[in-house]
Formats: sequence, C-alpha cells, structure tokens
Amino acid sequence: MARLIPTVRTLEQVRNRGERDVARALQEQLDDNVVVYHSYPWLQIRTNPNTRADHLKDGEIDFVIVDPKRGVLVLEVKASEIVYDPVEHRWSQLNRREGKWHHMQGPFDQAEKNKSAILNHLRDDDVFEGAPPFTIGHAVVFTETRWEGPLPANAHPAILLGPGALRDMRRAVQRALTHWCALPRLKAIHTDMLSSLRSALSPMFRFVPVLWRTIADQEEKLLRLTEAQHRILGFIRRHPRSAIEGVAGSGKTLLAMTQARRHADAGLRVLVLCYNKHLAQSLSGSLSPAYEDQIVVSTFHSICAHFCRLTMRSFNAQGDAFWRDEAADLLEAAALDVDPKERFDAIVVDEGQDFLELWWEALEALYRCDEPRRLTVFYDPRQRIYRDAAMTATELQLAPFTLDTNCRNTQAIAAYSARALSFEAEVDPGAPKGMIVEEERVHSEADVIKATRKTVQDWCLRDRGGLKPSQVAILVPWLRHDQWPEKFGVVRLVHDLEAWRRGEGVLLETHRRFKGLEADAIVLAGVPDAGTQRGYSAEDHYVASSRAKHVLKVIRT
Repeated sequence: MARLIPTVRTLEQVRNRGERDVARALQEQLDDNVVVYHSYPWLQIRTNPNTRADHLKDGEIDFVIVDPKRGVLVLEVKASEIVYDPVEHRWSQLNRREGKWHHMQGPFDQAEKNKSAILNHLRDDDVFEGAPPFTIGHAVVFTETRWEGPLPANAHPAILLGPGALRDMRRAVQRALTHWCALPRLKAIHTDMLSSLRSALSPMFRFVPVLWRTIADQEEKLLRLTEAQHRILGFIRRHPRSAIEGVAGSGKTLLAMTQARRHADAGLRVLVLCYNKHLAQSLSGSLSPAYEDQIVVSTFHSICAHFCRLTMRSFNAQGDAFWRDEAADLLEAAALDVDPKERFDAIVVDEGQDFLELWWEALEALYRCDEPRRLTVFYDPRQRIYRDAAMTATELQLAPFTLDTNCRNTQAIAAYSARALSFEAEVDPGAPKGMIVEEERVHSEADVIKATRKTVQDWCLRDRGGLKPSQVAILVPWLRHDQWPEKFGVVRLVHDLEAWRRGEGVLLETHRRFKGLEADAIVLAGVPDAGTQRGYSAEDHYVASSRAKHVLKVIRT
C-alpha cells in the first residue's frame, strides 16, 4: 500500500469524488515504497512578458507520485464531463448544478505546467541541475468519461487515463512513465537522489522563535522588583548609612538610583559615585531633567577633578600613585575650600568594592554638615577586579544588608556566571530559563572576529534575530582597534557609548570598561581561560558574563 501525504484518517475526507477515487486506487494498488502527494501546492516567481515585472504565481497539483523504481509522475484528475473543440483548440467543462458549459484550461496543458513547476522547484532547491537524473512525466485521469476521436497534439494514449485505469493504477502509472523515459527501460531513482527529492517535496518546515520577540517576552518577567528589593527600599529608608552587598544582577544599580531620587525628592543634594566612567555616563543620561540641579553622577576621579577646578588646584593625573592616593588627598583638601552649596547632603556609591580606603576618607569631606552624613553603598566582593581595593560595612560604620537573588539575568546566564567563581546562583523563581550559553573555541584572532561576525549577524539581521544594535555588545579582554573591522556587513561597530545607545551600531568594548553596564545580548570575544593570561581572572569572567541579560555567546581562544 502506497503512502498518502498528507495523511488522512479516512479517504472520505477527500471532498472531490474523482480525486477520492484516484487516491484510493493509488494508495491500494501501488507498492509500499511509493509516496503519493495529494493537492500539492506550489508557488513561484514568474515574469510578465509585456511589463517584465516579476510576480508570484501559485498552483496546485492533484497528485505527485514518487515511485523509487520508476520515477515521478504528475497526475491531473478530471471528474466531470469534458469536451474538446479541435477547430478552436478549446476545452469546455459541464457544470452539472447549473447545466451549463464553461471554458477551461486544457487538462494536458495544466498537467504539463504543473510538471514544469515541480522541475523548477527541484532545481531551485539544488536537488539537481539541468535535466533530471530520473524519469519525470505527466498524465491526466478522466474518472467518469471516455475519449472518442483523434487526440489533441499535446496528448498521447499513454498519458490519457480513463475510468478503466482505476482498476489497474499500477500498470497505468508504469505505462505513462515508460513513454516519458528516454532510456530503453525505466531506471530506479538513486538512494541519495531519492532522499533529496523527498526532502525537497516535503521539507521539515517549522517556525522558530525570533530572537527579538523572545527577549521582549523575557524582559517582561525581569522588569519587576523582587520581594527582597522591596525590603531593601524599606531598610535603607530607616538607616541613613547602609551597605548593600548583592550578587551580580541583583538590582544594585537600580536601587542606587532609586535611593538617589528619593533623597532628591526630599530636597537633598545627592552625589552618585561609581568607578566605571561608562556606567557614570549611562546613569547620568538616564536621569530626568527634573533632577539636573539635585543629583550629580560621577566617577570618583571625575569628582576629584571637578573640585580641583573649583578651587583652582592642579589635577596632574600621572602615574598609579596619583590615581590611588594623591587624587583622594586633593579632593579632601579642595572640599574644605569650596562654597558649602557645592557639597552634598547624601552620597550613594555603586561598585563600592572597587573603592580604596583613602577614597572613603576623602568622601567624608564632601558633606555639607556633620550630621546626618547619609551614605548608601552598593557592592559585590566577587566583582572586585582591583586587588588592592578593600572595604567592609563595619569599617565604614554602615548597617549591612544582603541581596543574594539574581533578578537581571536569565537562569541560564546566572548559573553560567556563578560557575566562574564556583558558587551556586540564586535566581528569582519567576526569571525565565533562557537559552543555554554557547561556548566556541577558536585558534586565532582572525577566527575570533569571524565567529563574532557570524554571531552578531545572526542576532541583528532582520530576517534572522532582528535585534537592534543598541541591544548587542561585543566585549573583549583587550581592545586592539586595528584588528577589528568597522562593520560586519550592514551591521556597524561603534566604540562610543552614546552612539551605541542611539542605535548607531553594536558596541565593541573591553570587559572592564563595560563593568556595571548591561546588554540584552553579549558576545565575549577572544576570552582566554581564567588565570592563563595576565590581566584576565575568574572575577573578570564573572563580571563580564553577568552583563548579558538574555543571550550570551563565549568565543574562547
């Protein structure tokens, strides 16, 4: 028994009586290895000969028979009474309900065009080039009428199947294909060709989630405060000086800015400090103009330079000792000389684990009055990538609180980043599972760029992932601009944070300069194994990988 595609529970589901009778005959009489496609649709691009304009043309084939031993036969079925006018070369069909005759396309023309459509489809799908390496033909079955008189020029007795063919369809199909065969006898379709043929006629077609829609769905689940974050807001309201230790992705930066706005809403002048220049730039840009005079966002060294300018002091930024110690001394001295209105009522510090001991002492000089000195510090000791940085809540006389739940990353990314430092990630139960973090190992810088290019294009091109450039970042341990191209095809690469935010291109930046920031999708490109190269530690990998909210690809060297 032949296999009918699409499968039907009963042939009574085939509404057209003639097609139902043919389907039954084909299914019951042909060999088990024969596949019969019923109502096979096709769609192709055709060119209008007059206007030369391309347009889509669709059609449907009653039956396509794939017989591995003999070839392929396209079958057109006609069940009603049909006549042919040899003078006018015109075909007519009787509409029994109306009792009227209507002109119609010639059935042999129709079968031949359908065969051509199948051939074009197989060539477009690279099943073969040029002439097919198997026999392919067409035929017409008239299920209720017999033929009288001479045949039209495009017909032949072998491809005209009358009602009697329904009793021996196996012989009728073989006879038709034999007459189409240019060889002495029919040959079987080669096994590899048969597999390609069936794949082309019945492709594994499915809809896959588009990356940008997947991320949009996951973002809705991440854009909510956890219960622990709600408790934090109450905690820091009751404690003028507090320290919040939180894992990567626990919402520390979000809470830091919330605390700053609360102070500003109460009429206080607030300083928000962080270590990373890009993070300070990003936080400042996110503030409403309403807070322009009340909230200052800066890095520690930028606020040092600002106070030096106010007091006409030289800020000679040279050498490690200056950045570690001398800048803090200058800030403390300058703060004592400025107008009190330039100082602050409250200070909020993000990335507190990277602040040195002298810096904390210098910050105490920035308050307008001795009491209360409002200080809120957010930090993660696991993200301490500068080894000489040290602080504890006890030493700073701060009330401690811990945020141990990651609510920024998907569960897959949170677990991956935590493994870098060998601890178990605690993730909000409502966080999406997300896609598995993919790792790829390559052997050269050129391979790194090639693999990154493919990933970024898969994410950003409209007909693939559809992400905006502002959603994607490429992070590298060390940036050598001369080795990276200006763009990947139509996708530009940018090095400026604001250009990235405006969507002008995908950001290419180092891990450390991106510290404290985040992106929906991140490629960690050219990453060595932690500890194998100077300047890249397990902490670096933890920090870098946790910057990705939804999608992370790691390309190792």
